[in-house]
Amino acid sequence: MRLLHRALQHARRLPGYRDSLGRLPPNLEPVECLRRLSILRRQDLQRDTEAFRDPLHPGIAIHTSGSTGTPLVYYLAHKARIRRLVQYARFFAMHGWRPWDRSLSFKVLPDSSQRVGGAWLDRTVLIRRTVASVKDPPRHQFQVLKATDPHMLHGLPSMLAQLAVQVQRDGWRPTRLRRIFTGSESLDRNVRHCLEKVLGAPVVDHYGAAEGGMIGWECELRSGYHLNVHGLFVEVLDDTSNPVAPGRVGQVCFTTLDNPAMPLVRYAVGDLAVAGDGAACPCGRPEPILPEVIGRAMDLFYFRSGPKSPWVVVARMREISCLRRFQLVQTDIDTVQVRVQSTGRGPLDHEEIRKLVTSEMGDDICVMIQETDDFPRLPSGKFAPALRLYQPSAR
Repeated sequence: MRLLHRALQHARRLPGYRDSLGRLPPNLEPVECLRRLSILRRQDLQRDTEAFRDPLHPGIAIHTSGSTGTPLVYYLAHKARIRRLVQYARFFAMHGWRPWDRSLSFKVLPDSSQRVGGAWLDRTVLIRRTVASVKDPPRHQFQVLKATDPHMLHGLPSMLAQLAVQVQRDGWRPTRLRRIFTGSESLDRNVRHCLEKVLGAPVVDHYGAAEGGMIGWECELRSGYHLNVHGLFVEVLDDTSNPVAPGRVGQVCFTTLDNPAMPLVRYAVGDLAVAGDGAACPCGRPEPILPEVIGRAMDLFYFRSGPKSPWVVVARMREISCLRRFQLVQTDIDTVQVRVQSTGRGPLDHEEIRKLVTSEMGDDICVMIQETDDFPRLPSGKFAPALRLYQPSAR
């Protein structure tokens, strides 16, 4: 609570928080203080970035990938940058990544180490790393994998699943791979199973954001995400800015505790997650656990009958055992295309999928199912399980 109190006291002095924090009693408990504040959203920062920046604390400019829309410029204090780099290095080292290991990373940006403020990781833990782009054609990505034959593999879950398809088709698999690291997207359990089976190494996931660094990370038990309590105060909130009950889904918001250059208070990162009960992991580490990260909060689909959120359909689709990957795309006012890819363990039941979609979105919805290996990505290179191509304004 001491770190949270200090962060809130510092934020009070900035124009972006002066009205909201200034009207609260200065001796209010830090958590109670948060409960009385509304959620800070990306568009608030984009509207007036300088209002949330402290000119007395110099920092470097961090550019987000723009996967949720317009990229954001965020300022990170130098000491906070170092702490975040060390945290990532510890995470990789904890799971066996050594400087002498041959590694391959598929990146959203040309070099994400530049985005977080330096190439220190490249000179130490990642000294033998090869970097490729998630936007490269799958066949080219496979050739890079084959040429590198790494000990450690790192990338987006959706992109690595696509790579696994190429591995199966070619018949070659990595001979030295010890660990697969995933991040920047939600990790579906079917994708985890696919990667481990096809590539022959355990998958370890971490959850982070450019604005907050590493939010959570999996330990060796992989039973949830250990929260970064030293750098962030994390909440899972409902639409009224109140905490959801343990086991329920809400939006992830955090307050930064280590960045005086541009403190963020109750910042909505744009993701949905399952709230934990505050209990620590069975591994013995003291941090509370975030049981599951659902992924990006999704745009509403707009039908004649009204707007519907696709996330319930996405959650139920993930329970289909023979389904490896899928994508919901609204292509017209009452038409949803469902792109699907089988695990190969059995045929997909198209009628089951059709009934699942219509049960949540309405019987008057036309559902078109297409089995494919091609799943369009966002401009940033990331994958979205639900896309709205139809624009309501076109009516």
